[in-house]
Amino acid sequence: MKNKLRRIRVEDNEYLYVISDKYENGTSTLTIRVFLTSTGWTGKNKQA
Repeated sequence: MKNKLRRIRVEDNEYLYVISDKYENGTSTLTIRVFLTSTGWTGKNKQA
């Protein structure tokens, strides 16, 4: 099974999600888990 934590940025917020692939006896399962809690953006602030 492959499992990797990834990030997506929406405006000034960063969210985490996991995509899991599982292959078994000729069948495959794809699971996507989204963590809706913002981790906060650690990049530079926008200039006004």
